[in-house]
Amino acid sequence: MYLYLFINLAVFLIPFLFSFDSKVAFYTRWKYAFPAIVLGSFPFIVWDIWFAHRGFWGFTSDYLIGISLFGLPLEELLFFLAIPYSGIFTWEVINYYFRFQFYDSNLCKAICFLLILIAFLFLASNKGGIYSVFTFSSVLLLLALVLGVRRLHPFMLKFLRFYIVLSVPFMWVNGILTGMFLEKPIVWYKDAAIIGLRIITIPIEDFFFGLALMWVILSIYEGLQNRLLSDEVF
Repeated sequence: MYLYLFINLAVFLIPFLFSFDSKVAFYTRWKYAFPAIVLGSFPFIVWDIWFAHRGFWGFTSDYLIGISLFGLPLEELLFFLAIPYSGIFTWEVINYYFRFQFYDSNLCKAICFLLILIAFLFLASNKGGIYSVFTFSSVLLLLALVLGVRRLHPFMLKFLRFYIVLSVPFMWVNGILTGMFLEKPIVWYKDAAIIGLRIITIPIEDFFFGLALMWVILSIYEGLQNRLLSDEVF
């Protein structure tokens, strides 16, 4: 049963078909989207390869087609195309239909400090493994950058709104990958690598991993269009 491949196809195909909608017209921004996906995903793919090689996580062969590259199943590499593509598409749709003004730096700072506190508490709990350390540390660095660059605040507020929306389909997709409704998970995690706190079947680290991944990709995407640090609210 090639379930992981079918999940990738479903995640990618629906946004792809709606990319030709005349209002959002996402296909006109592919020249920014695909470079952003490649550049932004690369460090996370390297991270994925190293962690899989060390046995911190792995994949159940029953759900795979059996093709591997760089030690990862083909489906896992396609994941880094399907999820970012659907994420950027969702970003454009939300920003097109909900054009609110985002200039409240104090709100941005408050949310960032709250996220820093949460990530720091997870790190300080001493219950996590290397995936926990890498993930929460990455998010802490990202948030420190946002706090240090005031002109990133409007982008960050829009990003947080986007990520809340994205978390709904994310929980379904990642929930299935981590074993929801299945006898065995498609993606499994070594207990020593994570804190052990899960939402449904999803390790809490995955939410922070996804946040870091999409923040990097979207910052590159907006940067390629000279909109990341622009005073214009996009």
